[in-house]
Amino acid sequence: MKSYKDYVKYAIRLASRWRHSTQKIKEKLMLKGSSPTQVERIISSLTKDGIVNDKKSFDIDVFVMEEKRYGYRRVREYLLTKGYSRALVDTYIFNKDIEVDKCKFHFLRGINKYRNYKYSDIEREKLINYLKRCGFNDKIIYEVIRLGINYENVM
Repeated sequence: MKSYKDYVKYAIRLASRWRHSTQKIKEKLMLKGSSPTQVERIISSLTKDGIVNDKKSFDIDVFVMEEKRYGYRRVREYLLTKGYSRALVDTYIFNKDIEVDKCKFHFLRGINKYRNYKYSDIEREKLINYLKRCGFNDKIIYEVIRLGINYENVM
Protein backbone atom coordinates (compact mmCIF):
# COMPACT_ATOMS: atom_id res chain seq x y z
CA MET A 1 0.00 0.00 0.00
CA LYS A 2 1.38 3.36 -0.99
CA SER A 3 1.29 6.41 1.22
CA TYR A 4 -0.52 9.65 0.57
CA LYS A 5 2.80 11.39 -0.23
CA ASP A 6 3.53 8.83 -2.96
CA TYR A 7 0.19 9.57 -4.59
CA VAL A 8 0.85 13.32 -4.41
CA LYS A 9 4.27 12.88 -6.03
CA TYR A 10 2.72 10.74 -8.75
CA ALA A 11 0.00 13.34 -9.42
CA ILE A 12 2.57 16.15 -9.58
CA ARG A 13 4.68 14.10 -11.96
CA LEU A 14 1.62 13.51 -14.20
CA ALA A 15 0.71 17.19 -14.18
CA SER A 16 4.23 18.39 -14.90
CA ARG A 17 5.17 15.96 -17.65
CA TRP A 18 1.98 15.93 -19.69
CA ARG A 19 -1.08 18.07 -20.12
CA HIS A 20 -3.57 15.98 -18.18
CA SER A 21 -7.06 17.07 -17.26
CA THR A 22 -8.14 16.68 -13.67
CA GLN A 23 -10.38 13.80 -14.76
CA LYS A 24 -7.43 11.89 -16.27
CA ILE A 25 -5.33 12.46 -13.16
CA LYS A 26 -8.22 11.18 -11.02
CA GLU A 27 -8.51 8.07 -13.18
CA LYS A 28 -4.79 7.36 -13.01
CA LEU A 29 -4.69 7.85 -9.24
CA MET A 30 -7.63 5.48 -8.81
CA LEU A 31 -5.85 2.89 -10.97
CA LYS A 32 -2.80 3.19 -8.70
CA GLY A 33 -5.00 2.28 -5.72
CA SER A 34 -5.71 5.64 -4.13
CA SER A 35 -9.01 6.08 -2.29
CA PRO A 36 -11.60 8.53 -3.63
CA THR A 37 -11.17 10.84 -0.64
CA GLN A 38 -7.41 10.94 -1.17
CA VAL A 39 -7.91 11.68 -4.85
CA GLU A 40 -10.21 14.61 -4.09
CA ARG A 41 -7.75 16.01 -1.53
CA ILE A 42 -4.85 15.70 -3.96
CA ILE A 43 -6.74 17.30 -6.86
CA SER A 44 -8.03 20.18 -4.74
CA SER A 45 -4.56 20.94 -3.37
CA LEU A 46 -2.95 20.76 -6.84
CA THR A 47 -5.67 22.99 -8.28
CA LYS A 48 -5.29 25.47 -5.44
CA ASP A 49 -1.52 25.56 -5.96
CA GLY A 50 -1.99 26.10 -9.71
CA ILE A 51 -0.25 22.88 -10.73
CA VAL A 52 -3.39 21.49 -12.38
CA ASN A 53 -5.46 23.89 -14.48
CA ASP A 54 -7.98 22.42 -16.91
CA LYS A 55 -8.56 25.68 -18.79
CA LYS A 56 -4.86 26.25 -19.40
CA SER A 57 -4.18 22.71 -20.62
CA PHE A 58 -7.39 22.81 -22.70
CA ASP A 59 -6.18 25.97 -24.47
CA ILE A 60 -2.79 24.37 -25.15
CA ASP A 61 -4.39 21.21 -26.55
CA VAL A 62 -6.70 23.25 -28.81
CA PHE A 63 -3.72 25.27 -30.04
CA VAL A 64 -1.75 22.09 -30.83
CA MET A 65 -4.65 20.57 -32.76
CA GLU A 66 -5.28 23.83 -34.61
CA GLU A 67 -1.60 23.97 -35.62
CA LYS A 68 -1.99 20.52 -37.14
CA ARG A 69 -5.05 21.90 -38.96
CA TYR A 70 -7.38 19.10 -37.96
CA GLY A 71 -11.10 19.48 -38.46
CA TYR A 72 -13.71 20.38 -35.87
CA ARG A 73 -14.85 16.81 -35.29
CA ARG A 74 -11.38 15.42 -34.71
CA VAL A 75 -10.45 18.24 -32.33
CA ARG A 76 -13.63 17.73 -30.27
CA GLU A 77 -13.11 13.97 -30.17
CA TYR A 78 -9.50 14.44 -29.06
CA LEU A 79 -10.50 16.87 -26.31
CA LEU A 80 -13.17 14.51 -25.01
CA THR A 81 -10.74 11.60 -24.91
CA LYS A 82 -8.30 13.77 -22.96
CA GLY A 83 -10.96 13.91 -20.22
CA TYR A 84 -12.09 17.52 -20.39
CA SER A 85 -15.63 18.25 -19.28
CA ARG A 86 -18.33 18.49 -21.92
CA ALA A 87 -19.03 22.09 -20.87
CA LEU A 88 -15.40 23.04 -21.50
CA VAL A 89 -15.30 21.21 -24.84
CA ASP A 90 -18.49 22.99 -25.90
CA THR A 91 -16.60 26.29 -25.72
CA TYR A 92 -14.67 25.18 -28.82
CA ILE A 93 -16.67 26.84 -31.61
CA PHE A 94 -17.22 25.71 -35.20
CA ASN A 95 -16.30 28.28 -37.89
CA LYS A 96 -17.09 27.28 -41.47
CA ASP A 97 -14.55 29.57 -43.15
CA ILE A 98 -11.71 28.29 -41.00
CA GLU A 99 -12.83 24.69 -41.57
CA VAL A 100 -12.82 25.18 -45.34
CA ASP A 101 -9.29 26.62 -45.20
CA LYS A 102 -8.06 23.69 -43.09
CA CYS A 103 -9.78 21.24 -45.42
CA LYS A 104 -8.10 22.92 -48.42
CA PHE A 105 -4.74 22.34 -46.76
CA HIS A 106 -5.43 18.63 -46.23
CA PHE A 107 -6.98 18.37 -49.69
CA LEU A 108 -3.74 19.62 -51.25
CA ARG A 109 -1.81 17.08 -49.20
CA GLY A 110 -4.28 14.36 -50.21
CA ILE A 111 -4.12 14.98 -53.94
CA ASN A 112 -0.36 14.44 -53.84
CA LYS A 113 -1.14 10.92 -52.68
CA TYR A 114 -4.31 10.33 -54.71
CA ARG A 115 -3.52 12.06 -58.01
CA ASN A 116 -6.21 10.33 -60.09
CA TYR A 117 -9.11 11.34 -57.83
CA LYS A 118 -10.86 13.09 -60.75
CA TYR A 119 -10.90 9.96 -62.91
CA SER A 120 -11.07 7.06 -60.48
CA ASP A 121 -13.94 6.46 -58.06
CA ILE A 122 -11.66 4.41 -55.82
CA GLU A 123 -9.12 7.23 -55.58
CA ARG A 124 -11.89 9.75 -54.89
CA GLU A 125 -13.23 7.55 -52.07
CA LYS A 126 -9.74 7.27 -50.60
CA LEU A 127 -9.36 11.04 -50.70
CA ILE A 128 -12.76 11.54 -49.06
CA ASN A 129 -11.92 9.01 -46.33
CA TYR A 130 -8.60 10.76 -45.72
CA LEU A 131 -10.40 14.07 -45.26
CA LYS A 132 -12.96 12.45 -42.94
CA ARG A 133 -10.14 11.03 -40.81
CA CYS A 134 -8.78 14.55 -40.55
CA GLY A 135 -12.10 15.52 -38.95
CA PHE A 136 -14.08 17.30 -41.64
CA ASN A 137 -17.79 16.81 -42.26
CA ASP A 138 -19.29 15.79 -45.59
CA LYS A 139 -20.54 19.24 -46.63
CA ILE A 140 -17.11 20.82 -46.23
CA ILE A 141 -15.39 17.92 -47.99
CA TYR A 142 -17.68 18.01 -51.00
CA GLU A 143 -17.43 21.79 -51.25
CA VAL A 144 -13.63 21.60 -51.27
CA ILE A 145 -13.56 18.72 -53.77
CA ARG A 146 -16.04 20.48 -56.05
CA LEU A 147 -13.76 23.50 -56.14
CA GLY A 148 -10.64 21.32 -56.13
CA ILE A 149 -9.48 22.09 -59.65
CA ASN A 150 -8.90 25.72 -58.65
CA TYR A 151 -6.80 24.66 -55.64
CA GLU A 152 -4.58 22.46 -57.73
CA ASN A 153 -3.45 25.42 -59.80
CA VAL A 154 -2.13 27.11 -56.66
CA MET A 155 0.58 24.48 -56.22
